[in-house]
Amino acid sequence: MKYLIVHDGTLSAQKLLRYGLERAARTGAAVMVLSVFPAPLFSGYEGMHAEARARREYEASLEDARAVLKTFDDRLDVSLYTADGDPDEVILSTAESEQVGTILLTPRYRRIQRKTSVPVAIVPGTLLLPVDSSNEAMGIIGQVAQEARESGSSVIILGVVPVHLYSRSEKMALRAVEEATLGTMNRVLTVLRAEGVDARPILRSGYPDDEILRAANEFTISTVIFPQGGVAPSELRKAAHVLLAEREQARVPLLFVPAAEGA
Repeated sequence: MKYLIVHDGTLSAQKLLRYGLERAARTGAAVMVLSVFPAPLFSGYEGMHAEARARREYEASLEDARAVLKTFDDRLDVSLYTADGDPDEVILSTAESEQVGTILLTPRYRRIQRKTSVPVAIVPGTLLLPVDSSNEAMGIIGQVAQEARESGSSVIILGVVPVHLYSRSEKMALRAVEEATLGTMNRVLTVLRAEGVDARPILRSGYPDDEILRAANEFTISTVIFPQGGVAPSELRKAAHVLLAEREQARVPLLFVPAAEGA
């Protein structure tokens, strides 16, 4: 996995940069940082003075970025790449040539999501945490809260009831699964809110991979978070494998985090 972090010089860019570097350090992903000066915006004589002022501000933002990178010298091998040109074109061509797995952007460049098959994470944005009737999500709740705080993101807790597994004669069993899923959602919600995270629950019924993608599109999700590892089979684990296998078609960043020790 390789992350492409786009530093655009906005106030959100510093948060994005720190978050992206921390995420790369935690997950062991390779990472590159790209900053593009939009020179085409200043074409023509009238834009000369505006370009000079904008370039001074751009260079100052690069110094801020380099200062952040320096704090990660002992944890990551990362460099800052700069370019002049159309930001969209440079970002897209870099993502393709470097074969990155996820592009991390501020909301300023949200439009990039419509132009590439590479998963795009918007920071700050909205994280999606799928849960089922088990307590597996509780094992990663601390990491989810950390992701939300570091990225300044909110969290949607998506409870999914796999109704396709139950026949008409199994209504009581289905109801029990639905109630257990609601219980998990409420426990997760309580912990996240206690951690100061803006979170809300949503309950859906259907195939988990379909419902996850539907929610990701409906709420413009920046990242879907799943527990990493585990041996117990589940519909959510199956959905995670499906989405991972169809990563380019799904076009939503996936983050697998290990359960906390003792969870």
